[in-house]
Amino acid sequence: MLDEITQFILDFDNPSTKEWTRFVIAKHIEYGTYVLLRDKEEKIVAFVGLNIHEKIAEVLRTVVRTDFRHKRILKLLVYMSKVKFPFLESFYFERNTKYPNRKAHVYSIEKFLRR
Repeated sequence: MLDEITQFILDFDNPSTKEWTRFVIAKHIEYGTYVLLRDKEEKIVAFVGLNIHEKIAEVLRTVVRTDFRHKRILKLLVYMSKVKFPFLESFYFERNTKYPNRKAHVYSIEKFLRR
């Protein structure tokens, strides 16, 4: 699974290096802090890497296969995160890479899923 997820991220995202990506994914697998979505053919559609702080999930990386990028995919991934970690109440996105000057906005999972 490690090789499969690493290759998926290399194919559909812009990671720093293969070695670093593999290391980070290995840690997510070790701690179980990820959500993986697969299609009917069992190919990876999306990956979400999380840091969990009590009842809040920090979304570190979200990678979605190009042909599955639409508005509902994020809602599905948040729902899957809530199912895997039922104690979660809210989440926010890490912004260091894309928007380093923006403060994180914390979203209520319940409100986000009702949208």
